[in-house]
Amino acid sequence: MSLKTFTNLGYMGALDPLAHRRIAPRQDIVEHLYRGTPLAKGIGLYLVTGSINNHDYKSGAAWNLTTNRDTREVVGMRIVVSGLRFFVNVCPTPAEEMIMSAMDAFDGAVAGTNKVHYRPTDITLLSDTAGKKTIMLTW
Repeated sequence: MSLKTFTNLGYMGALDPLAHRRIAPRQDIVEHLYRGTPLAKGIGLYLVTGSINNHDYKSGAAWNLTTNRDTREVVGMRIVVSGLRFFVNVCPTPAEEMIMSAMDAFDGAVAGTNKVHYRPTDITLLSDTAGKKTIMLTW
């Protein structure tokens, strides 16, 4: 579901709020979403551990496009839901080290104390109300 959200938001230009640049989806991701083909290791959802509360974070969801600092190539998006941090990687390489090295991009996350989990099996992101930006977390 996270890859479909990334694909939809990217195609609409919603991941780039300043320039509204549309991001063409990768062919392997489109085939996975609509044909169920397997994805390369590394592509998908990552959970970044940390404390969760509504005191330091407003209720709701926020996302930002993530690009390679050197090449400006799109590598994914960060998602924060009431302090719960996720990263969606669209590159076919494991992203744990990249996420850990860019921990400051995750507001409130501290390198060395947080852990990164690839494709967490016990968390599902669902949204039946895209217009209201309501996200149900199940775990």
